[in-house]
Amino acid sequence: MLSFLQNVDTSLFLFLQGTHQPCSDRLFYWMSSIPVWIPLYVALVVWAAFTWKRRTIWVVLAWVLAVFCTDQSCNLLKKSVKRLRPSHEAVLVGQVQLITQPDGNTYTGGKYGFPSAHAANACTVFFFFVFFIRKKKVCMWLLLLWVLLIAYSRIYLGVHYPGDILAGFGVGTLWSLLIFHFFHVFLQSRFFLNHHEKKVSL
Repeated sequence: MLSFLQNVDTSLFLFLQGTHQPCSDRLFYWMSSIPVWIPLYVALVVWAAFTWKRRTIWVVLAWVLAVFCTDQSCNLLKKSVKRLRPSHEAVLVGQVQLITQPDGNTYTGGKYGFPSAHAANACTVFFFFVFFIRKKKVCMWLLLLWVLLIAYSRIYLGVHYPGDILAGFGVGTLWSLLIFHFFHVFLQSRFFLNHHEKKVSL
């Protein structure tokens, strides 16, 4: 069964990577670059400040904690599962289309790729937007599109199988739900609320 799933995952990866076009290399390499995410993070923090006022620090703390737990879980799983990235898989040499980085080196990522930390962290960011700042439906769909583009960029660059992406989504969703639930209870607790504050609906 495991062998069958791996074959399906590999076939789907090769099919999706078959859409590779040189003119898109810079775009998807840019989408996978962590520094590019910083303006989005800043915008979401500012948005949270307008929504949550004095509680913003707790919302941001929950968000940072969820991303930290997600990232560390992905690193632990990578070291435990030890599934090679497509870019490091000997049987796929010549089939995986890799790109050249601005420094002239070929981009291959780390040795192991299950699960995708990029997909997991992007998923965490999305769910915290949905949980804490979910009034703007248009922004929610745009953020979802951003998550999907990041996920696809990892396949496009040849460093993750679709299964790695789905596993990353699972890890990100799990930690988002756990941390959100904890902070939701905390923000509504008597310990947090003083007699002048009213409970807010999440």
